[in-house]
Amino acid sequence: KDQVANADAFFVTDPHWRPQTGFWAYTKILSALEESGAIASVDGFYTDSSHYDFVTYPNTFLGSSGKRTGICYAGVDDSIFIQPQFNTGITLTVPDRELELTGRYEEVCYNSEDTLNPDNPDYFQFNAYGLYGWGDNSLNRWRNENAPDKSKVMLIGDSFGNIPFSLMSIYFSDCDELDMRYYSEDFQRHYQDFQPDIVILEATLDQAVAENTCYSFFPA
Repeated sequence: KDQVANADAFFVTDPHWRPQTGFWAYTKILSALEESGAIASVDGFYTDSSHYDFVTYPNTFLGSSGKRTGICYAGVDDSIFIQPQFNTGITLTVPDRELELTGRYEEVCYNSEDTLNPDNPDYFQFNAYGLYGWGDNSLNRWRNENAPDKSKVMLIGDSFGNIPFSLMSIYFSDCDELDMRYYSEDFQRHYQDFQPDIVILEATLDQAVAENTCYSFFPA
């Protein structure tokens, strides 16, 4: 069954999709790029979920909706960490945080300043979804010299892009991820300097015509 149609695709206590669904979105984006001719045939090794561990800590995450109602209303969700079973060598730069990390995907992707204590989770401070890509930032630069595809990819989106966009760093050598809700620099200059081969725009359905997705640099 198509996972996006499954009731389990989203957290119970948070409006975002679960990491498994974010992974599904990552594979669908690559398939769409292949079908459009933007990239060569997708190497299925990198989209096969059996090559990843989905490390799960049950009942340790209370999402933003649940934080408003408390744990007794709808319970709590699981925290899920995606970890490739193969070697990855990724550099992540987050200018907003004055941060640069190099290592395996799971060593650079997750916000190490927000840690999970599975034996005594802090439901009102810990954010399992916000760990991916260090949460919402104006710009993340992902670099991976060992990626199978050397295309330069510009990723534009909101918080729903955090998981699939972070996974793009496994497949593409150069990814610049922008969240235009926070990005205040000169976009045109950034685009001209980066010279992307591919631009991917992610927009949440109920925000498809909102100010932060109807960008001025796109034609009307």
